Amino acid sequence: MNNALIPMIQRYKDNTAIFAIDLMNEIDGTVAGNTGNWTATGATWAQAQAYITTFAAAIHNADPGRLVSCSTGWHSWDNIQNFKGLGLDFYDFHVYADSGYIPPVSSLNMDKPIYVGECGQSTTHWDDAIQNTAELNFLNNAKNGGYAGAGIWAYQYPGCTDYYSMLNADGS
Repeated sequence: MNNALIPMIQRYKDNTAIFAIDLMNEIDGTVAGNTGNWTATGATWAQAQAYITTFAAAIHNADPGRLVSCSTGWHSWDNIQNFKGLGLDFYDFHVYADSGYIPPVSSLNMDKPIYVGECGQSTTHWDDAIQNTAELNFLNNAKNGGYAGAGIWAYQYPGCTDYYSMLNADGS
């Protein structure tokens, strides 16, 4: 925190090109158990929450205007309640579903804006129609459901083999 994070935050203090700091991508993957990484190995939720609280406060102290979040992804929105009251400025979950379904924000009973940080198809092979439908539905459901926004994973490049790509298989 003192040797890397705070110097980085101070260097980019007030930089408007940086939207926010994500303390950890999909922190639930480091948490043991069925609400984390489904193994007996890892941190407890209390330890993960202490990390979030400590690091969010450090960032806000170094750059009071900087937004801070920490994403959850291994269980989509199911773990979002674990982030309430930890000093975050918005909540961020990741979800992959061919249907593009996300529940309305109001049903999640959170106290800050919610951003869908990653979304895309859940089918594990390249299918342009499924991915296009999933992406469009996620974007529409985010807009209509009261979300702060949604980010599709990922744009990629022509010839890429990542079936989550926003590009069609032919590169279009």
